[in-house]
Amino acid sequence: GTDANGCSNTADVTITVNDLPLVDISATDLEICVGESTDLYASGASTYVWSTTETGLMITVAPTTTTTYTVTGTDGNGCINTASIQITVNPLPTVAIIPTASQVCQGVSTDLEVMGMASVEWSTSEIAAIITVTPSVTTTYTVTATDNNGCSNTASILILVDEVPVMAINATDQDVC
Repeated sequence: GTDANGCSNTADVTITVNDLPLVDISATDLEICVGESTDLYASGASTYVWSTTETGLMITVAPTTTTTYTVTGTDGNGCINTASIQITVNPLPTVAIIPTASQVCQGVSTDLEVMGMASVEWSTSEIAAIITVTPSVTTTYTVTATDNNGCSNTASILILVDEVPVMAINATDQDVC
């Protein structure tokens, strides 16, 4: 710089440019079912603020629909960067029990079926998609079914059982010609 008298001088300044922090997010599960939760972990910075307004390295989330979470990380130099992660939320399966008959007589069997599931477990401990039951009294059967996403739901059905009538035949004469 030169002043009004024509005198000149120079000055130097050093500007340090810091790299942005490499903020990252990981999750215990990227895909969950409705009603479940997952833990989100931040790394790469010193302090963190999540899109949920929570702070810290780890938060637990339980979204009801597919949701994207963002974390803003600040390093020791005050440099800021963000990262995002999407948590996919799968719906619970609709489970329906299809009976061949929902009302039977004592001693009569009926089939119970659940279709389209990856696995099933009945209250009878059976694990087949179709089971045959022969209830002696009115009974509720429950099934827990799991779909291909690993999401489970239950359904129940009441099988009514009618008593077999007691029959008697009387004859006025049991000895006839």
